[in-house]
Amino acid sequence: MATVLEWMRGEEEAEAFEPFLFAYHAVTSRVSDTLVRRPGFFGAPEEMQRLDEEFAVMYFDALEQYLDTGEAPRPWRTYFDYCSSGGRPVVQMVLGMNAHINGDLPVVLAGTGYSNREDFDRINGVLESEVGNVSGHLARRHDIAGVLGLLDRGLARREFRQLIVDWRRDAWENSRRILSGDTSREEVFAETEALAEEIVSLDEEFDYLNLFSTLRKANRLSL
Repeated sequence: MATVLEWMRGEEEAEAFEPFLFAYHAVTSRVSDTLVRRPGFFGAPEEMQRLDEEFAVMYFDALEQYLDTGEAPRPWRTYFDYCSSGGRPVVQMVLGMNAHINGDLPVVLAGTGYSNREDFDRINGVLESEVGNVSGHLARRHDIAGVLGLLDRGLARREFRQLIVDWRRDAWENSRRILSGDTSREEVFAETEALAEEIVSLDEEFDYLNLFSTLRKANRLSL
């Protein structure tokens, strides 16, 4: 993952993919570090590591397909379309999170049969711990969202955490619906793409001077 991140930083055509991968790499590295340094943090660390690996495969398969063919699979189409046309780093990042959390995660949870809800929810604290790091990265990308996040870390943590925690909760619930036959991966992917289009529509009226009201609108978006 670190190698791909470095490649993106050196390729102008891939630079728009970097904000999401930076955030994803930061969280994945923190989870890996926690697995090694805090052996009692997760109740079932081997299951968590397998879930983490299968989850990553979904993203890298989508990235490889896009780079090879110019076509992205659902739930990544809107993300790659938006990034290929430029856009704001913070929106690139949020669209990537939407595709990976709302789209990929329930499918991986269902496919692996993962059922440890307590360990799943422990990841929320890991995500929260990286908000400052991600805000700093966006600031270095000259995205004012990152600057504002650094100026008011508490507010940034609350708003981003609410967004991601809600999406992860939805992912868990949708994984149970897949397992019960109440929905399918195709339906989850379609709903994720519809949510991505709503995020893009928010971008069209994005108000950096009132950034967190825009985030609150995003927090009300749900599958």
